[in-house]
Amino acid sequence: MGSRTIEQFIDRCEMTAIAGPISRVGCSVDEIRALETKYNITLPRTYRVFLETMGKSPGRLFHALQVHANYTDVLELTAEIPRQIKLENPDRYTELARFLPADALIVASWDLDANLLIRCDRADDSPVWYFDGHNLSVTECHESVVEWLYDCLWHAEDAVKSGWYDQWKRPTSND
Repeated sequence: MGSRTIEQFIDRCEMTAIAGPISRVGCSVDEIRALETKYNITLPRTYRVFLETMGKSPGRLFHALQVHANYTDVLELTAEIPRQIKLENPDRYTELARFLPADALIVASWDLDANLLIRCDRADDSPVWYFDGHNLSVTECHESVVEWLYDCLWHAEDAVKSGWYDQWKRPTSND
């Protein structure tokens, strides 16, 4: 896995003001325990630290990507996506276990067809996989949670540089 750490990622979020201490809200130990209990998993350390630091509100980290990846989303996604697949594609539902093993956790979703998952089978970190819920396919897309988060951070930094966030600025009395 890469040489960058989750702690370096958090430092960079603060340095770039993408997710500084004021704009981010982490999860409590009880909330993380509830997630692990619900899915009978033990989170990899890197994803656990991410949730503890900014799982409930990661500042502007995911805004430009328009992805559901906050704690409240993740708490439901791993159960909800299979339910949606069963409703929309019942003939393929029996194949789902091959693509979503018991230790999988969906950590981001755009819709049924575009999801990211990790496997909770390693203590420190996990690769991140793209899961296509429509075609039932899984492809590794990031070598680690840390690398996925850095990719999200790059997109957020690029959105700031391009002025993407300026479209939602409220006019001030000086405008």
